[in-house]
Amino acid sequence: MLKKLIRLFKPPRLSQLQRPRKVVLRKEGVHYNLDEIYTKVNQTYFEGKLNLHITWFNPKKTRYQRRIVLGSYHRDKNLVKINRILDQADIPEYYISFIVYHEMLHHVAPRSLRDFGKDRSIIKSSKTWKKNSTTMLLSKSSVKSPKCAGL
Repeated sequence: MLKKLIRLFKPPRLSQLQRPRKVVLRKEGVHYNLDEIYTKVNQTYFEGKLNLHITWFNPKKTRYQRRIVLGSYHRDKNLVKINRILDQADIPEYYISFIVYHEMLHHVAPRSLRDFGKDRSIIKSSKTWKKNSTTMLLSKSSVKSPKCAGL
């Protein structure tokens, strides 16, 4: 019994630990160079202060796709990834620039602002207000019909 407990609390061997994958940065696309777009956005909006990596990524092929991820930011690697589906001639550069800008904002924005939609207390209070106010808002006494001017 004691040996089993010791095995449970023993630190894992180095070979058992999952090593982080090495990311290959692919900045050159067929139509766009992400490094140039990143540099423009960084100089224009962040005064050149951000030091992030940027790369294209290939989306995973699935049979049924509910959404398409156009970009992502990985805080642990300071890495912005842009979907390679955007590297097409008919997609304007400003669209890709906006996605790069959006992902760079994840680096700058504090966590509390980014998780606004996940704040359950705000959602709960708004649902309570909605529940309490719905009857008042929909009652005939509080809703007045608009009067037409000139009739």
